[in-house]
Amino acid sequence: MPPKVKKTIQTLHVPNWIKNSHPQIKASFIRALFDDECWIETNQGGFCIGFAQNKRKDLIKFHRIFMEEIKSLLKEFDISTTKTFKRSSKNSSVQLGFKIIGLDNFIKFNSQIGFSSKEKRKKLKFIMNHFKQIQFKKKEAKFKILE
Repeated sequence: MPPKVKKTIQTLHVPNWIKNSHPQIKASFIRALFDDECWIETNQGGFCIGFAQNKRKDLIKFHRIFMEEIKSLLKEFDISTTKTFKRSSKNSSVQLGFKIIGLDNFIKFNSQIGFSSKEKRKKLKFIMNHFKQIQFKKKEAKFKILE
């Protein structure tokens, strides 16, 4: 088991050996990361795969780079993401994240990356099967139109 550390005070990056590896290795990396760190929104009108992490405010520059690295890996699988969002918290941390929205992106994520987590696989299947019932929120509709 890896040592326990406070992720909010660590700078993270995608190792070069992963960036330069075979797509199966990249998919395994994303799968493991998303099994642990993402959420899947299953409320109609808000279906998404979301990924966000908190970091100390003084590490925000490095955190942005990490988010862009993850988004770049997803782009290699032709999976689009929203713009990176930022949420400040009451303490000394800031949350950065992004969402994966849209049926095409869900299908690509499912077929090329997927989840090891049985619960997340079940949720992803649910949103793919019920996608036609979605009503987009303002920002999601704008993103989809611009896409």
